[in-house]
Amino acid sequence: VRVDRDAAWVANRKIQNLNSLIPLFKNTLLTTEQENIDVAAESLLLYVFSRLNAKASAQNDIIDKISEITEKRFHEPDLSISDIAKEIGYNPKYLSHLFKKKMQVSYSEYLRSIRFKYSISLFELGLSSVKNVALLSGFTDPLYFSKIFKKIVGVPPSKY
Repeated sequence: VRVDRDAAWVANRKIQNLNSLIPLFKNTLLTTEQENIDVAAESLLLYVFSRLNAKASAQNDIIDKISEITEKRFHEPDLSISDIAKEIGYNPKYLSHLFKKKMQVSYSEYLRSIRFKYSISLFELGLSSVKNVALLSGFTDPLYFSKIFKKIVGVPPSKY
């Protein structure tokens, strides 16, 4: 009966942060009989690792989903993290923070890099109109595109 009650308590316990683990460990270790302490401690560790792994996996799934949507829709000039957040049902600030934390780059920088890689591939395929390449790559302003292109690539798009 005691084991069932403790198992139910652990199953309903959510890990909010590392500080929330302290009461979980204290309660379990204080209420477990001495001969079962090693089993209880091992069970707790396995539980914690599984929860932490599940959380990291879920975050990676979200990042994968953001990347997938971005790669499909990068050519849309008004694409933003807010649009993606709305589409997948998350808070835009949370997604922006999570993306920056996991990818080490802001979403807007990530989107810009995808657009520039695509624009370079268009130039390499023979398109020569800077305006058309900019528009096909998701930029609404060819002058802004040219300025940033030169800054990133080192030469103006008309010379590329």
